Amino acid sequence: MKEKHILSAVTEISANQVRPNSLAEKNEERAVHPDIISLYETACGAEKKAIEANREETLRWCFYAREFKRMYKDFMVSNKVGEKKAKGQVYDFIIKQLPDTKRKTLCRQTQKALRIDDLFEKIGMDKLQYIKTYSADTISKFTDPQIQIIIDHFTEKLASKGINCTSVNE
Repeated sequence: MKEKHILSAVTEISANQVRPNSLAEKNEERAVHPDIISLYETACGAEKKAIEANREETLRWCFYAREFKRMYKDFMVSNKVGEKKAKGQVYDFIIKQLPDTKRKTLCRQTQKALRIDDLFEKIGMDKLQYIKTYSADTISKFTDPQIQIIIDHFTEKLASKGINCTSVNE
């Protein structure tokens, strides 16, 4: 009889036992090792912010490149000059507004922006959402064969879905 009572108590305890992965146990473990948990969560949050920052920077360089192209084309028409001279006039205009900016730095960053924008004009701005680890700097340093691989990848994907792919040529 006594065995039945003990067996019944064990069964009752077993039935009420909390699962190992329960919220209570996780909270208890967090209380024991709060630093590692918060450090991990902070790192994950920082990673997410870095991804968004990379996308934002890339987008901003594309906007800058498009405005740069628009301006130098306008200068070509209004000032009746060639492309090289018009680009120089745009650089002069920018440096006049931002006197602390060195021309060499401006030219280098503009080339970076143009390269990034050329890629996204070909594959579509909507592909910006797929950037997770590449900064604008890294993208601008892709070689022509690497860029072609990216273009081919996205045009093949779209073609396989029956979407007509056309690249923007200027």
